Parts: sequence; structure tokens; C-alpha cells
Amino acid sequence: MADTQQENFVIQTPAAVAQTEAGAHTLADARAGVELGAADAYGMAGESKSQARLVLSRFLHQRLAIIGLCTFAALGIASVLVGHFWQYSYTDITNNLNSPPSATNPFGTNAIGNDMFAQVMAGVEKDIQIALTVAVMATLIGVTIGAIAGYYRGWIDSALMRFVILETTLSYLGLGVQPPGVSLGLLVNQGQDSATTEWWLFVFPVVFLIVLILSIFLIGDGLREAFDPKKSRVRA
Repeated sequence: MADTQQENFVIQTPAAVAQTEAGAHTLADARAGVELGAADAYGMAGESKSQARLVLSRFLHQRLAIIGLCTFAALGIASVLVGHFWQYSYTDITNNLNSPPSATNPFGTNAIGNDMFAQVMAGVEKDIQIALTVAVMATLIGVTIGAIAGYYRGWIDSALMRFVILETTLSYLGLGVQPPGVSLGLLVNQGQDSATTEWWLFVFPVVFLIVLILSIFLIGDGLREAFDPKKSRVRA
């Protein structure tokens, strides 16, 4: 009887209990299952994915932002297609001088015979290239200063956006893209003196410039709303 009580006492010693509990809570060998990274172990990877989906969902539910994105994409595709398949290049000189819009030249021609349709679409392509370059720069900078931008309610983002289609202002002032290159700002600058006579030299570049700028601002507003940290726990 004494031996039995002693044996039970040994089994119930604190050391034995601690060892048993430690074994019960020990995780299985990691090699037998799937290894988790540091982010997965703390649930951060799943949180990042859910936040990315939330941001995308917010952006896709903004009708104006989608309209801006589709317009921007349509202008980009059209400019590339015109540059490759239109009968005239923006540098070609035709025999039609200062001719109004026609079936042959939908946007007319300028004083030296350039097809204005080719010129305008080449200007769109150039301005889109500049806008995308600025967007990449803004993104790289924004990754570093995103927290500051969020804290100051996006004033840094607004400043970066002001730097865009800037090229248009510089071209309008004669400081941006110069001939034989072409941009919408340059075309507006060249056509402003003929706005009351050869209206097509001024109207078409202005219309496309307004549409392009508007699409960029709609996209920018949509992204700002989607990444707004005050709407949910989304990292800037």
C-alpha cells in the first residue's frame, strides 16, 4: 500500500506535470507540415491581402474613377494605333495647307501641311508617357513618405499630382517639348493665334487636353479615396 502511494506521488510530482503539459502544448515538427513565414505566423500576410482587396474594391466602386481610367486607357490605345496605322505620320507634310477638317484629314491640316489628327494623337501619346513617368516617380516617393502624406491629408500627393500633364504648362510657355517633337500643350500654343480663323488648329488639341487632364484627376481622386486611412485600417 505504501509502495502504491509512493508511486502515485512520484507520477504527480510538479516536474512530471510540467513535462506533461509542455508535451501537450508543443507544436508538431515544422518539417512535417507547411512552414510559415514570419508574416504568416503573425497573420500579417493575410491582413495585407485583405487590405489590398479592400482598396481595390473601393476604387472599383467609384464610378467617376472607373470612367477616368477607361478614358485614359482609351486615349492611350488610340494614340498608339494612330501612330502605327494612320495614313499620315505626325511629321508628314501633305499638299493641303491650312485645310479644314475633311474625310482625308479629319482634324484638318496646319500651315505647313501636317495632318492635325496625327499631330493631336502624337501629342496625346507624348503627354501620357509623361504622365505615366510622373506617376511612377510619385509612387516611388509616396512609398517613402506615404505616412506623412496621410497625416497631412494628402497635401504631398496633391503637390505631386500638380507636377503632371506641368509639362503642358511648360510647353504652352515654350519651355517644354519642342519641334519636331509634339505635345498637346505645344499644339495649343501654336494654334492659339489661329483660334478665330483656322479654329481646328486650336479646338482639337484643347478638347483632347481637357479630356486627358480630367481623366487623370478622376483617377487620382479615386486612388486617394481608396487609400484614405480614415476609412479603414489601410496602410498608406
